[in-house]
Amino acid sequence: MKIDDLQEVGAREELRKILSKEPQELTDYESKFLRARRSYLSKEQRLKYSGVLYFSRPALYHELKTTFKFLSKFSKELVIGVIIAIVAFWIIKFSGW
Repeated sequence: MKIDDLQEVGAREELRKILSKEPQELTDYESKFLRARRSYLSKEQRLKYSGVLYFSRPALYHELKTTFKFLSKFSKELVIGVIIAIVAFWIIKFSGW
């Protein structure tokens, strides 16, 4: 789907207005509006706004911090392997595979 596929003219214009802003500038309402209409976004737009659409940056930071604390007890090779697996998982998830 594309933005032009939206039936409501007002929603189409609102979405374009939201996409003209940087992700960190969005209000709570705009974030929810964007999440509700994420199927109309291109892959590039979904990647740019991934912090708004899929997870919050503080939540991701907390998850990574907890993961690194847990993994610090293991050998360097295991830590590197797990980090690569996590990064690959997120790339696959956000690329739409």
